[in-house]
Amino acid sequence: MEVIIGDETGSTQDSRSLIKEHSLNNEFFIKGFFGDYRYMSNFHISPVDYEGLRYNNVEAAFQSAKVSRPADRERFTRMSPAEAKMEGRKALLPADWQDRKVGVMTECVFSKYMLSNGIRSQLTDTGEKYLEETNWWKDNYWGNDPNITSPGLNKLGKVTMGVRELFKIIEV
Repeated sequence: MEVIIGDETGSTQDSRSLIKEHSLNNEFFIKGFFGDYRYMSNFHISPVDYEGLRYNNVEAAFQSAKVSRPADRERFTRMSPAEAKMEGRKALLPADWQDRKVGVMTECVFSKYMLSNGIRSQLTDTGEKYLEETNWWKDNYWGNDPNITSPGLNKLGKVTMGVRELFKIIEV
C-alpha cells in the first residue's frame, strides 16, 4: 500500500520519494523533520500552551497569534495544523507581526517540549546536531527548500536548536 502524506501546503504526494529527496540525517545534522524526526515539525500533534489557551499543535498556536479577538484565537485550539495554517493566511496581520513572529514561534516551540517529556528527551538526545527544517513547499524563511537557489534562513531549525540548548541548562 502506498503511503500518501500531506505537506504543509495541503498537497499530497508519495511520501517515500519526498522524504528521501528532502531529508538527510547523519552524525552532524538533521535536515528534514520527517520520519523519526517528525516530532520537530509544527504539524506534529502535541499540546502547546500559548497566552492562556491550550492548542494541539504548534502551528495552531502560532497562527492564532495573528488574530487579536479572544474568540477568534479560541477557535484555533480545535484546529488541525493544516486548518490553522489556512486560517492564519486569511488573518489581517498585526502591525508588529514581523517583529514578533520569531518570538511567538519560540514560545510555542518551547511550550511543546516543556509539556511533553518524551519529545523533550528526543530533542535533547540530538546533542549538538544542526537542525534544518528542510522542505519542498518553498518556505525559505522558517526552513530551507533546496529547490530554491538561495539558502533558506531556517528560522524554525534555529528556534528549535535554541530551545534544545535551554533544556540542557534548566531543570524540568
